Amino acid sequence: MLASVKLALPRHQLADRAAIGAENNVEHSAMARYSAEEKQEVHAAFEAILDQLDALERQPDSWEESYLVHALSYMGAGIYNRAKTELRECVTPIAERSTWRAAQLERNPPRYKVARLRLRLNQLKAEARQR
Repeated sequence: MLASVKLALPRHQLADRAAIGAENNVEHSAMARYSAEEKQEVHAAFEAILDQLDALERQPDSWEESYLVHALSYMGAGIYNRAKTELRECVTPIAERSTWRAAQLERNPPRYKVARLRLRLNQLKAEARQR
């Protein structure tokens, strides 16, 4: 019965909706382009976090690791505004972190050390210079 249901919209409304969708895609792709300076800013913020961990002579805790890995993924995908958001979340003071989320992250074994995160960051920086 449901398979036989057809859209009850006139053709011109369907075309209008398709045009709006196309405009949104164009706008989104234009927003997804970042200048070399914007990319360098995010790379520098990421590196500063790694430098701070080195200065404290410790590895990232599960909260920090999760957000750092997500930031790397977003940078790899070219979505630098999301990477920046992940870095802001990464440095959330322990007292302000969601206890539920922190508990969930603690269940995961640590996988990424500072050296591995730095290696991937350096690869992303090299890729960004080539684009």
